[in-house]
Amino acid sequence: MNKHQKLLSCWHKLEHFSPASTPKASEKNVELLSEKEVWKIPLKSTDPNKVLEYTIYLGVFNSSIVNNFVIDYFKNNERDENFRNSKICYASLKLDENGKYINDSFGLSSLPWALSQLENNKIGNDNWETAFDLIKESLNEYIDLNFKETITNSNNEIVKISIVVSNNQLLKLQDKVDELSNWSVKPQREIYVKRIEKFKPKNDKESTSTTDILNSFYIKDLERIISNYNEKSLPKAFKQYLDGSVGKESERIDIIKDVQKLKSILTPTHYPDGCWPSDYTLSLMQQFAVNTIFNNLSESNQEGLFSVNGPPGTGKTTLLRDIIAPIIVKRAKELSKIENPSDAFEKVGSLKINGKKYSPFIYEPLKAITNGGIVIASSNNGAVENISKELPLKKEVSKQYRSHISYFKAVAEQCIHNDNWGLISAVLGNKQNSSNLVSNLWFNTDFKDLQSTLKEDKIVNNSEWNAIRITFKNKLDEISLEKKRLTLFEKEYEAFISTKDSLFKVTTALDDTLRNFEKMNITFENQKTKVLRLKEGKKDILNELAIIKSSKPGFSSYWLNKNKRNIYKDALETALNNYNQISENLNVESSILVKIESDFSTLKFLKGKQTDENFSLTKQLDELIILTDKARLELKNNYADADFWKNIESKKSQESCPWYSGKLKKLQSELFIISLNLNEIFILTANATSSRISTTLGGFFEYLKGDTKASKQEIKAMWNTFFLVIPVISSSFASIQMMFKDLNREDVPWLFIDEAGQAIPQAAAGSIWRSKRVGVVGDPFQIEPVVTIPKSITDNISRYFDLDKNQINSELSVQSMADRINPLGSYLTINSKKEWIGMPLRVHRRCINPMFEISNRIAYDNTMYNSTVDTNNVKVKFQTSFIHCIGNVVGKHFVQEQADIIKELLKEEINFNKSLPDVFVITPFSEISSSLNSFLFNPLLYEIRKYKEVSKNEMSEWLKTHIGTVHTFQGKQAEGVILCLGLDEKSKGAANWASQKPNLLNVAVTRAKYRFIAIGDKEIWNKQAYFNQLTNLL
Repeated sequence: MNKHQKLLSCWHKLEHFSPASTPKASEKNVELLSEKEVWKIPLKSTDPNKVLEYTIYLGVFNSSIVNNFVIDYFKNNERDENFRNSKICYASLKLDENGKYINDSFGLSSLPWALSQLENNKIGNDNWETAFDLIKESLNEYIDLNFKETITNSNNEIVKISIVVSNNQLLKLQDKVDELSNWSVKPQREIYVKRIEKFKPKNDKESTSTTDILNSFYIKDLERIISNYNEKSLPKAFKQYLDGSVGKESERIDIIKDVQKLKSILTPTHYPDGCWPSDYTLSLMQQFAVNTIFNNLSESNQEGLFSVNGPPGTGKTTLLRDIIAPIIVKRAKELSKIENPSDAFEKVGSLKINGKKYSPFIYEPLKAITNGGIVIASSNNGAVENISKELPLKKEVSKQYRSHISYFKAVAEQCIHNDNWGLISAVLGNKQNSSNLVSNLWFNTDFKDLQSTLKEDKIVNNSEWNAIRITFKNKLDEISLEKKRLTLFEKEYEAFISTKDSLFKVTTALDDTLRNFEKMNITFENQKTKVLRLKEGKKDILNELAIIKSSKPGFSSYWLNKNKRNIYKDALETALNNYNQISENLNVESSILVKIESDFSTLKFLKGKQTDENFSLTKQLDELIILTDKARLELKNNYADADFWKNIESKKSQESCPWYSGKLKKLQSELFIISLNLNEIFILTANATSSRISTTLGGFFEYLKGDTKASKQEIKAMWNTFFLVIPVISSSFASIQMMFKDLNREDVPWLFIDEAGQAIPQAAAGSIWRSKRVGVVGDPFQIEPVVTIPKSITDNISRYFDLDKNQINSELSVQSMADRINPLGSYLTINSKKEWIGMPLRVHRRCINPMFEISNRIAYDNTMYNSTVDTNNVKVKFQTSFIHCIGNVVGKHFVQEQADIIKELLKEEINFNKSLPDVFVITPFSEISSSLNSFLFNPLLYEIRKYKEVSKNEMSEWLKTHIGTVHTFQGKQAEGVILCLGLDEKSKGAANWASQKPNLLNVAVTRAKYRFIAIGDKEIWNKQAYFNQLTNLL
């Protein structure tokens, strides 16, 4: 096996070892199985609208037995100092208040069976799920045989109904579970009974329920991936993800330091044609991420994976919206190329639907229009559902567009939510969500649903289609022109810089030339004077020669008078010598003059040329100054001049979006709205021929209900048609396998993973394997994945597969794996350790100081910038502080004195607001959360009833949503937060656990927008890493 296969097999095995936890026997309404069945007393609910329900936990034993077994099996002497013993079980089921088995409530833990596979040396087998399913089937048959009886009902039908279960039957079932699990270890087992009250079902049908024991949702996908593994044909995004998971790293560009990379991506030509119609523009790093993901993945032949790191309040959801919008616009471009919408579909089959006479035809869309389907997935069910629910909300769109944006608006308003503007997204995943969508959208008897709309609003000719295509093209042309205009701004600034540099050089050179010209002019004049003097001197000598020659003695006198002859000869010779000398000097100096004159002429020409250039460049620069000043005035902080990039590490630059205009934002928003309109008209026009969309969607909704079977081609065609109508769906990772069970590798066009820092790496395997393009968004410095598999199992099984802790450990997440392979990111230094993260978002818009400062310091290496707008309209009375409070712990972590302070603070807030306050009470410890909920119920209920009538259920719901552990509040925010730290001298060791990493405190402080109080013993928490920052609030 290669590293990929070892990793996949290790993931697969580990997923079988999750223990099934049980409530504590000391909890309220939980007890050991008594001699007499409690449901035979019988007990009844005091609320006439509720009934009792019993959950039976079979084979309850200590988790330390598993831990010791694994250590002994692998002969490993390492001990996990952080191991905490707890109660776990083999199986569970539910009984109604009469003691009758509730259908489908039996759950079997895979852990004991997996331990038996381990001891039987079957760890190398990758088909565990098939064998485990056989055991579950056998036990369900046993329950059918022993917990039910066969009767003939009033319709003369033979049916099975549940009977009252006895203790003896439960003990026998426990033995049967133990026998089939086949684990050689036989721990001392107990049976726990938990009693709850629940609302009565709305009809008289036999009660159904879900099991309390949910084994891994990822096993089947992992087995499928393993069985289909081919190194040469791995999907690109999935291969990148596996590479990151086994520790491979890409060639990295630190985009915080590499300004050229930012400049190359943040240009008008790289901006998508569509954006979300909001009131804001994206910040620099948000836009960088959008441009990078869209431009590298949006073409039909593009595939791959990128990751984005989004610290608290940096706009991860905003980022997703602004990637979704251009994807929809991109598909609209392909749709607009189609002359006749009905020609974009081809019939590929028909469905047989159970119990129904009709078989709807299935039509497959053209491949070119199937690249726009988007799945948003997460391990955090609430977070991912919120995205799908928020996308179509009118309040998420700028007021100026709310009256214009529409996409099957009437259906969305009436069948989904009155605050929705369109059917852009749907919450899918689990069976209940799918059922809700089918009933609300397709079989809605109260309103005109999508089925009726497609049937009644068909557009029978292409006139509307042709008109919207023209509108779309015209708007696209406007965007192209605006991008060219903005590109011209960029070019004009480049020309301004170039011209300014050239003018400086020319001016400098001209100054030199002028100085040289003056010097040369003096030299030239001096040389001319010198030559003139030599010429005059030569002329004088010639005159002198003439005089000498004219005064030559006569023949007789010359030859007879030696003295005269010598005087003459000497005079003549001297004159001739002088003549020759001055002639020679004149020749030399005349040559010099010619050279000087030539150089002077050249310099004169250069001076003229440079003067002209200087004039021309000055004129150009003046014109460019006018143009750039005008552009700067328009773009304001988005004007990306040299100072912008020089000061890239400034709040001003990080808040900005280089070379982006308000006009482009408007045009992009309008094109997105037109794209939705075009999409709707396309669907209604295409459906006019053979109802090809209606029949395909009808088949799809039957498929979602589980009432039909179809071929792989038909199923893919139905999904593609559904995505054509509703482009965005959300699902938890737990539901992906079941929802997409019939989709294959790269069948999902786009996958965005939200809150990826909370998800274990294997959770995303099936989703990424099925996806062509993947964007991973999260934060490794917030809440880490919750891993229930014992560390001893994780460590030893990973060692068996030759994998180290860089490849398998409980702290790794989908985010950290994707970050490793992302070539674009940055390094942060956290607690003296360098961490590589994918493209970081850096502008924070939630918390004011000091909450922001604490978070930025402990978790983000001070790389964030705070753009939160402070407000005077804070609806919280308390002020930010640290309240030093000591006391004795009750239980493990709860300190009553701290709870008393919280009670008084919340009472003051109720009195201040005359309503329940927008305040969270957060704690690192679950025991404190539980104790606070119980302690605060009555005093807060009493206080709020002074101002308004609040029911006990409403009070209970407020406490449930406003008091909890740090883990329950990621993704949420409130005006004020109270952090209850608990602990005393005896229990202070728990503070070491809380402060191992910055994550817990980081999440806690960043839930608070305006006010934050920490309550605890300063002597304990001041000594802890990260938490010592809180004492600055004292």
